[in-house]
Amino acid sequence: MDPIYSKKQSYIIGFSSLLLSLLGMIAIGKTYQLIKNATVYGVQPSESSNIFWLFKPLYLMLGTTKTAFDAWEFFILAMLFLGSIIFFLKKGKDTRLIAFAFSVILISNLVSFPSYIIYIIKGVAKTEGAGKLHYFIFINAALSIVYFGLSFYILKTIKKAKVLDVITTESGTAIKDTPKGQRFFHFIIDTLIMLLVFFPLLLLIADSSSKNDFLKAFLKNELALLAFVFVVRMIYYPFFEIIFGSTPAKFLTESRVVNYLAKHPSASNVFQRTLCRSIPLNPVSFFWKMGWHDSLSNTHVVKEKRTGFKTWYLLFILLIFIPYITFYYLGEEMIGKYEQQKEYTLTQDYIYSFNDHSIQNINSDQAFTLRELGSQDYEVVILKVEKVNGNEVVCRKIIHPKTFTTGYFDVQELYRQQKDSAETYILNKQDFQNAAPKYLTQMDDSRRNGADFFKNGKKYEIKNIYTLSSPVLVEPNYWSEDEYRRSAIGIIFQNHGKSGKILSVKNLEGDVKWTDHFPVDIKNSKKDGNIYLKAENLKPDENFSVELLVEDSLKHRQLYRVDRKQKPYIHFNIYQLN
Repeated sequence: MDPIYSKKQSYIIGFSSLLLSLLGMIAIGKTYQLIKNATVYGVQPSESSNIFWLFKPLYLMLGTTKTAFDAWEFFILAMLFLGSIIFFLKKGKDTRLIAFAFSVILISNLVSFPSYIIYIIKGVAKTEGAGKLHYFIFINAALSIVYFGLSFYILKTIKKAKVLDVITTESGTAIKDTPKGQRFFHFIIDTLIMLLVFFPLLLLIADSSSKNDFLKAFLKNELALLAFVFVVRMIYYPFFEIIFGSTPAKFLTESRVVNYLAKHPSASNVFQRTLCRSIPLNPVSFFWKMGWHDSLSNTHVVKEKRTGFKTWYLLFILLIFIPYITFYYLGEEMIGKYEQQKEYTLTQDYIYSFNDHSIQNINSDQAFTLRELGSQDYEVVILKVEKVNGNEVVCRKIIHPKTFTTGYFDVQELYRQQKDSAETYILNKQDFQNAAPKYLTQMDDSRRNGADFFKNGKKYEIKNIYTLSSPVLVEPNYWSEDEYRRSAIGIIFQNHGKSGKILSVKNLEGDVKWTDHFPVDIKNSKKDGNIYLKAENLKPDENFSVELLVEDSLKHRQLYRVDRKQKPYIHFNIYQLN
């Protein structure tokens, strides 16, 4: 059997696909690193490092990019890489992935030329925000011509080797029509490619017209979107169907457009066909009969003779596209919600564990803030423990009216004001156990939680527990003398409580090198509430978790956990464990 392509054609198709896909994926990875360094670390890329932008063979974007790493471009180039491997393994008998990827590269570079012209005009005119006209743009334009020419040659070579799939029967011969399911697949994929390729140009036009009141008003109108879709269709479909007879999606399914004589359609046939695509419900018209854009333009979509594996196998492989795109747009939100829920559950576990430990070791230095279950009154009740005798707990009842929440400083001040006039109650430890929620589902639930501390028929729930003679560490953050440093030099805490000491720091996650000589003094919040812990290797993009052992002025010890997380956003959490 004669080979489909000459040796020269096989080398050009196979090695161009392999090298261009690898070069493109490396360039995407490098540009991602440049943007990450600039945005996270404030490190501006050198002029020489910008050369990686030049070797990106295509530029795609749909809406606002999720990250600097362009997943769409990477996916297309990964298909080109896979296509090159299949091309070599099948000895040139399957070119669908290659043809699809090069068709996207072709139209992407074609559409990039108006962008270059706009940038050059803005640079020459030195309009506001245009920036300096750089020679890189001319190199980029020249490389776009190379990518365009290479793509055009490969697609023409592939299409020339294709023949129609003819079915011979006793009654004669017929050309096999493309199945309806594949036709709908064409509509979905071609629409997506149009958006990916043309949307960046639309954004550039919108940005360039920001000073033109007429264009600015027009682009805000709904008609602008309809006009954009119409113009894009009138460029996209005629360009591919007049030159090649196939759009990117049709390259994937080995289909082409022909006229009623099974010949290459004329330009007028293709323009009629494209105009008919604007008829409402046209995309699904072929499900119940011949598609309107087919019948009205007297054209047909038929199959080419298959030279590789079956089309449905290819479509099955492409099902990875669905979870890929789903994760690209929804994955960040899904991961964020999962991390948020995980963190919230962990926080609640720490709170309940701390509450249980505090009640088991109840002492005269504690204050419990209570809220009446089921009540809409703005009032917090504070129980300041005065003495503990076995299971009996002597408390003063402090009232904080017109509020739902009470902080550490409020509790201290209210106790100072009311301790001489406050009522004294003798309570039981079991009341405190009953008033502390054991699980998240028990919060604000009078059926499973709460205690009638004052024997007046009102049930109360413990909201917070404060140790008044101890430090209260909150709000850790990075401490750095230079915001552009690649490593921070420590973290800073605020103390809202009394004086004390940090006895030790223990790494739970990460390998931070703490450089202080412990113990580190914690000053009274009224004098200086800031505590600095020095470190050598804190990196802004890394997580870490540590345990702090703290001792107060009465030699009582508390254990804190500090977590630094990047997801769902960069933040610190601090928990008092006991």
